[in-house]
Amino acid sequence: MYEKNTNTLISYDGNKTPKAMHKPAPKSDQNKYSYDPEVHLTLDDYLKAQG
Repeated sequence: MYEKNTNTLISYDGNKTPKAMHKPAPKSDQNKYSYDPEVHLTLDDYLKAQG
């Protein structure tokens, strides 16, 4: 699940308990595999473009 207001991806187990959280950052020299803010302004825009 993506929490837009905090820019956080959260995965839950079958009991709806959060198991993992990740707060992505835009692509940079140190973060080569994230979303490109020149193509998608926010992570939400990137996720929507994935279909």
